[in-house]
Amino acid sequence: MRFGLLVFASSALGLSVPTWPTTEADTFQKSQYSISKAGILANIGPNGSKDQGAYKGVVIASPSKEDPDYVYTWTRDSALVYKLLVDQYVSGRDNSLLQGIYDWIASQTRLQQVTNPSGTVSAGGLGEPKFHINETEFTGSWGRPQRDGPALRATAFITFANDQLGKNKKSYVQSIWPAIKLDLDYVAQFWNAQSGYDLWEEVYGSSFFTLAASHRSLRQGAALATKLGYAPLAKTYTTQAANVLCFLQSFWDPTGSYIISNINSADGRTGLDVNSILTSVHNFDPEAGCDVDTFQPCSDRALRNHKAVVDSFRSIYAINGNYSKSEGVAVGRYAEDVYYNGNPWYLATFAAAEQLYYATYQWIKLGKIEITSLSLPFFQQIYPTAKVGSYSVVSKDGLGILFAVRKYADQFVLVNKKFVGPKGGLAEQFDRATGLPTSAVDLTWSYASAITAFDARSFKLPESWGAKGLNPPTGTCQAQPIPKVAVTFNLVSDSTNAYVVGQLAELGVWDPAKAVQLQGTSPNWSVTVQLPIASTFEFKFIRKNADGSIWWESDPNLRYSTPANGTLVINETWRKQPRAVGAVSEHALDHDECHDDFQRELERERMERVSDAARLECDSEHSQRERRPPSARAEWVPIPAAEMQAALDQARPPRSHSHSHSRTSSRRNSPGDLRRPRRLPDDPHRRRSGFNTPTNNLTQPTTPAPSQPLIKRKSPTLSEPVTAVRPIPTPSTCTRFGTIDRPTSPPLDSEPHNDPHPKQYGSYGVAVGVPLPERMARRQAARCSTSTLNDIEDDWTSDGRWNFGLLGSFDLHDPFPASQLF
Repeated sequence: MRFGLLVFASSALGLSVPTWPTTEADTFQKSQYSISKAGILANIGPNGSKDQGAYKGVVIASPSKEDPDYVYTWTRDSALVYKLLVDQYVSGRDNSLLQGIYDWIASQTRLQQVTNPSGTVSAGGLGEPKFHINETEFTGSWGRPQRDGPALRATAFITFANDQLGKNKKSYVQSIWPAIKLDLDYVAQFWNAQSGYDLWEEVYGSSFFTLAASHRSLRQGAALATKLGYAPLAKTYTTQAANVLCFLQSFWDPTGSYIISNINSADGRTGLDVNSILTSVHNFDPEAGCDVDTFQPCSDRALRNHKAVVDSFRSIYAINGNYSKSEGVAVGRYAEDVYYNGNPWYLATFAAAEQLYYATYQWIKLGKIEITSLSLPFFQQIYPTAKVGSYSVVSKDGLGILFAVRKYADQFVLVNKKFVGPKGGLAEQFDRATGLPTSAVDLTWSYASAITAFDARSFKLPESWGAKGLNPPTGTCQAQPIPKVAVTFNLVSDSTNAYVVGQLAELGVWDPAKAVQLQGTSPNWSVTVQLPIASTFEFKFIRKNADGSIWWESDPNLRYSTPANGTLVINETWRKQPRAVGAVSEHALDHDECHDDFQRELERERMERVSDAARLECDSEHSQRERRPPSARAEWVPIPAAEMQAALDQARPPRSHSHSHSRTSSRRNSPGDLRRPRRLPDDPHRRRSGFNTPTNNLTQPTTPAPSQPLIKRKSPTLSEPVTAVRPIPTPSTCTRFGTIDRPTSPPLDSEPHNDPHPKQYGSYGVAVGVPLPERMARRQAARCSTSTLNDIEDDWTSDGRWNFGLLGSFDLHDPFPASQLF
């Protein structure tokens, strides 16, 4: 291309832009733009063609109902979608969006008031990540709180409010100000909590994207508060925004020359994550130039980070094998991703292009391209003769760099074009090996990312949010301390070694080594801990034994909310049926419950006749327990750790934990609540019938409460034997956005592993996948008989969960020996 023949055309933005050569990206943009816009509107209630019955103004994540189920509304997703629609409305490009914006704002103000598992509107509830599409709370287990939602929503609200003020609609702005203030106050209070999940709903700690969104919302909130006459609030928001901006600088890794996307966490990753590219895109301000501190797209840090993140995906996806190192490729979330096999995402690949389109705009506006030693590797990758220095955009090399960057950005768009779904449909992901769309179909966020990238390509830009000239405070960053209240934990227990451990940092983040010990005299124990105000948290009591084993009280996790002021007193009694970490067995029926379990079994099966021998044996065991002194009637004690480990080592070699084998089939799932229904994987080696057969071909029944029988018995003439399925709580559970790296529930008691298909078989011909020594260890830990007459079936399912059950059968009309009961 002869750069001397290029013509600069005048634009509506008041600057001259090159006449870009026509490419396939232009054709794709022309066809995909309308498809993506229609895809967004189809997913918004109540008139969207795919809204699944969503209420007015509710944005569903996807119409996908299963594998995965995305028929929910996420605060993050809907805020990002409506930020786009608000930008299009306020720029005068689509006036038809006005009523939809009103509806969305009204819906969000209602959702703010919905009490949910994260708390109430005044006690942490604004951090709840998702809701049902009828504006009711979602009560299932999840990675919560997620603190980017309120910040993103405030930004969208404020952008629209500024437009309405310009149209003399101050009364409307005053009517929505309370909702804006709720979100801003939440952000100002909790931005430095270091106790929330990132935008992928996986890593518990401090997220670069979340904090950048918090900073922007506080800056915009301060400006709006000033316009409305709330000077004290504006000062508060400005002060906290400066502190956030200061803290954001700590995410830069000078050694690796990239952003570590999550800190104050133990995720075990490199930190290279498209989280940081999305941050640069969200932070873009057309008036801010190439500012480094706010991570503007053309800053040397943002460009070097772009290279590092994109390069991390070049070799791990088979579909990237045909692209050179100077070409755009498919981009995922982070290289260690295992969710749905860890594929590229359409929105991530579009974001890689969008950052570069914004960068070219800034260079043209500034009239020059500054290359530093930090950004040089980015430029040399696509323009090998680039050197450190300043290039005029009208010089030969300056034009060469502009067109090289534009071409590079277009290549990311063309990757998505190559793998787009039928009729332009954009799913969440496309397969890393074949490129076929996978995961949720018609993802609203994917469609929005396409439009924002196309708008950036056409220099149809959002308005400035005030990033120009911002600098972090000098000296040491001053994080506002989160006010705390005294929370007293009272426990009734006969143990002398009781501890409390939980979700918050003050409670050890589920790490038993950091648990807080209770003091007192048996059976009353107590401890007072200072916890953040207005926060909902989960916890459990544990016992640390002399042999190093740990007992966890039974599920579910205990959940409380701290008040905005005053104190909180929690009174609990130790719940039996502890879990032994490090032992193989999670559940162990206390023999005191033998008689009660037997009676429940009678009622459940509606039995008419039961063997006298069975009843006598159970009663005898119960009577023997009654005659023992109280100290002897404590909960079961697991076998010593050394003995258990020896049995395990003999049974199988040590295996390293693999996240890919601990994934559940539940979309966007978080660890913690075993009571939640879960889909069963297709497993030809699993026995099915009655109790553990999925109902309606979708979900399995709720896991029994600890006091209920774990095994259901039926007649072989009516159905085949049954295996009770026990999903274990894993600290690396698959979610919509990948693998949970920080548990919200206590750790698992066995390490998931992918054994080959079992070679041993039980007396009834059912596979027994675990060697005899380990089965014996499991039975001893559960205080079960070590007889192999009625073996326990131990087998790993495809997603890393134990199957266990009685290898036997029970006839409703014939007596059975008591040995089949326990």
